[in-house]
Amino acid sequence: MKKILALGAMLAIAVPFTVVPAEAVSSSSARQTCITAAAKQHGDLQGNVQVRKVSKQGSGYQVNLQIQGAEINCIVTSSGKIRYMN
Repeated sequence: MKKILALGAMLAIAVPFTVVPAEAVSSSSARQTCITAAAKQHGDLQGNVQVRKVSKQGSGYQVNLQIQGAEINCIVTSSGKIRYMN
């Protein structure tokens, strides 16, 4: 009985320290990252970039933007870095 209680106590201490994968980037931070990069790429103000759609893609996000009449796709990884932008 003491062994079971000792095992239970050890598990109670160890469980809160287990590593759980976390979502590192949020929808709003992916949106802001893409807006900043698109404005810089096109030499325009961030206020002139319009966000059309933000969708979850794997562990990151895909953001569809419009700037100066051009449609731009931006994919942000879970670490918050731009993987693709056209």
